[in-house]
Amino acid sequence: MNDEWNQPGFSASDEEKKSEAPERFSGQEQPERTEQEQAPSWGKPSEPQLWQNAQSEQSQPFVPQPPRRAYDSGPRYGGGYQNYNAPRAGQPNHARKKKSKAGLIIGITAGAICAILVGAVIMGAFLYPIFRDYQQTPGPSTGITPTPSASQGSGPVGGGDTDASIGGTAPTITDQINPIPEIAETALKSVVGVTTMQSQGGQLQPSARGTGFVISSSGYIVTNYHVIKDGEQFVVTDHDGNEYAGTLIGGDKNLDIAVLKIDAELPAVAIGDSDATRVGEQVIAIGDPSGAGQNLTGTVTVGYVSAVNRELMFNNIRQKFIQTDAAVNPGNSGGPLFNTKGEVVGVVTLKSLVSSANSGVSTEGIGFAIPINNAIDAAQQIISSGSVQRPGIGIRYSEVTQATAEANNLVPGNMIATFMNGSTAQQAGLQVGDIIIRCEGQDVTKVNMSDLVNAKKVGESIEVTVWRDGQEMDFTIPIGDVNQMTEE
Repeated sequence: MNDEWNQPGFSASDEEKKSEAPERFSGQEQPERTEQEQAPSWGKPSEPQLWQNAQSEQSQPFVPQPPRRAYDSGPRYGGGYQNYNAPRAGQPNHARKKKSKAGLIIGITAGAICAILVGAVIMGAFLYPIFRDYQQTPGPSTGITPTPSASQGSGPVGGGDTDASIGGTAPTITDQINPIPEIAETALKSVVGVTTMQSQGGQLQPSARGTGFVISSSGYIVTNYHVIKDGEQFVVTDHDGNEYAGTLIGGDKNLDIAVLKIDAELPAVAIGDSDATRVGEQVIAIGDPSGAGQNLTGTVTVGYVSAVNRELMFNNIRQKFIQTDAAVNPGNSGGPLFNTKGEVVGVVTLKSLVSSANSGVSTEGIGFAIPINNAIDAAQQIISSGSVQRPGIGIRYSEVTQATAEANNLVPGNMIATFMNGSTAQQAGLQVGDIIIRCEGQDVTKVNMSDLVNAKKVGESIEVTVWRDGQEMDFTIPIGDVNQMTEE
């Protein structure tokens, strides 16, 4: 017993309470204690005192006491672990405060949950009609549902129309100082919106929107291939809001040109000469910026030609573009680029090419258009035959400069890096690592070899001289159709 009372934290006040407990709760009158018994014990009690206290406790009958609540502020004695929650003398009782604080936290949490649930119900009630209308709308804003056709269900129908007249008449410009209003007034009648439809959840839904323009009064429309790619049906909307079911005639993925046809007669645009376009000329872009439905159709922006024959690697093929600072927005793809005569000189196709390389360069003021000469040549092939033949020999090459050649004991030229599947150059005997030094007898460091190849027609041939292992070798390479070749 001495050891138990001498546990750490068992103070003299605890001994007093223990000795007083029988008197307080027994309900019996106790004999008056002696001075020795009443004296508190500081430290370890003596043996007689312990014996007397024990005897006194044993002599008192046990009277059960009702359980005390945790928040009772009265003293709780009686010994043992039952009283470990009781506040000690001189210490405040925090039980009520703790309970009040816990209730406050629970109340705040419950209120926040209720607010979230009420907000969700209100938001759901607001958004449901919008979502329902979107799911039930098969086409653009006026709700036209294109009639399925053989072409729309099974891909391009191909060409076969060799008599289509291409191009219209340029407007008469009376204000030479500012011809933009007259050009826009006339051109808007020939510019259309193109909406590509796909099945989603058993319903036709718009999957892409772009712009196009009429090139023939027979109903042929030029747009970008990436606008109509993977489409099942197509909706063409004129400037007055009339909608027509479009039929896909064909397209060229590499050049990014496609041709649609509608059963309507709309005025055709005048076709200009992109080869005659010069840097610094004023140009006008017209299109339907996407993301706003029909609200921004026929948007006109004005700028200047920043560069011509800008050669870029696009769709894994080196191609030339007209660069302009006229504002080009998503949805302008496939729209026309006019000169100040009211003639189309390009087809808007690129805006994000620079930023796509994660270069951090802003694309504002940097737009690109396919030269109209190339686009119309492709469109005429699609209309007449359903496809485009692109001359090529199926190689990827890198330029070897004079400095690189001297540092590596090579010669300047175009070094073959890879071949495409079906490459006619590989079939003719060329190898990876060969350096083409002459094409059609001309030094490739002074001329653009791609221009020489593109000047040929599929089925013709081209002469090249390559440098291999210190020797020059001559080859005759048939010109193939790059659209029939694939990447390895």
